[in-house]
Amino acid sequence: MSLFRASPTMIALLVASAYFMENLDGSAITIVLPQIAGTFHVTASAASLGVTAYMVSQAIFLVMSAWAADRFGPRNAFCWAIALFSVMSLACAFCPNFTVFVAVRIVQGAAAAFMSPVGRVVVLRTAPKNELIRAFGITIWPGLIAPIIGQPIGGVIATYATWQWIFVLNVPLGIIGIALLLMFIDNQALAQRRPLDITGFMLTAVSLAALLFGLDLLTHAEVNVPAAVLLLVAGVVFGVLAIRRASRHHSPLIDTTLAAIRNFAYTSITGGTFFRVAMGAAPFLLPLLFQLGFGMTAFAASLMMLGYAGGNLIMKSMTTGIIRRFGFRRILVVNGVLVTVSMLTFVFATPVVPIAIIIGFLIFAGLTRSLQFTALNTLAFADIHQESMSNASAMHAMVQQIAFALGIALGSVILSLSSTIRGAPIGIPDFQVAFLFATAAIAVSLPWMLRLTADAGEHLRRA
Repeated sequence: MSLFRASPTMIALLVASAYFMENLDGSAITIVLPQIAGTFHVTASAASLGVTAYMVSQAIFLVMSAWAADRFGPRNAFCWAIALFSVMSLACAFCPNFTVFVAVRIVQGAAAAFMSPVGRVVVLRTAPKNELIRAFGITIWPGLIAPIIGQPIGGVIATYATWQWIFVLNVPLGIIGIALLLMFIDNQALAQRRPLDITGFMLTAVSLAALLFGLDLLTHAEVNVPAAVLLLVAGVVFGVLAIRRASRHHSPLIDTTLAAIRNFAYTSITGGTFFRVAMGAAPFLLPLLFQLGFGMTAFAASLMMLGYAGGNLIMKSMTTGIIRRFGFRRILVVNGVLVTVSMLTFVFATPVVPIAIIIGFLIFAGLTRSLQFTALNTLAFADIHQESMSNASAMHAMVQQIAFALGIALGSVILSLSSTIRGAPIGIPDFQVAFLFATAAIAVSLPWMLRLTADAGEHLRRA
């Protein structure tokens, strides 16, 4: 039993804080890869293995998060995940060589896999229906803000301290988070504990690892096309086998019956995936646009991205009221069009456009992106029963991880292809092509939003 009873808003803030630590770590490390490479005497491209290993490990173990939440209770699983993440963060700062660093990052990625979906289960099981929109609005912001401000923070740390501090700072945050979770949140393990499907886990793990490593190969300057294609094909084959296993197993890690729930399927698996592909590409493309297209320094480009973060923050105070006023379907359709327009504006972002207008584009994109994310992520769980919350959260997180990775890979490939066809270094025309593809991805998601019923999520809105 917890010592104190917390409000749904406070619980959401506690979960959001853990997300923020996880996302900040993941984004800040990208800016200090040259420093990490220098410390371990490897190339900068080789140092990126520390990021890839983390990402793949996180994707692989996401599928186990539902089982862990049901087996040990979401609060306990969440606390253990934060503890392991914090310990591995400290270990990253004191690794003797690069091999150990990559190994530690793999374990840290596994811990991170249990943080996001299990934390979401904590919110779903503690927040009443009338607080769910507000709670999700709070928990979503770290995933939107941390990747944007992580690079400036990483730049400051790399300039005025050493890269190890990015990891060391996670430790006190983790300790405080665990203490607050134990004080304020009760554990709610399911009475019936289901067994772990080892075969299903192995099939899913191989599928996700192959898919993500294949996508990562496509982002490298010297693309090994045969290896990338082989990995992607293997990922699809093992994915089909994993889904087949799940549909026949009495206690699957992936609950395929969730695909029959309209709101979950449209916002998480189909239309929502196309939207998230574009949203994964945007934070990757924009800093590069400002550096390669506008000639800005990395730090100046990261400061420009604060406009994106500002739009997200501004919208957070208005999201609940807007959704309650207009409803989920109308928001996802109308705001979906606005998100499409906001992505399209970056096609016209060139050095001749005043910086103030570019910042306006960024704020507008942040505003619409934030509202769409909150509406999608909240509606996804509107019709999920309590006993299926863990499975739904795990599947939602896994699909989102793949969509973000696909967005980055496609953005990189499109830039390279466009540059090759033009026979010139990557420049403004190539970014225009990439943003057109991202705009198209968002537009493709809209038909699924139109197919939502007019009263979709009405019980959340009116509760």
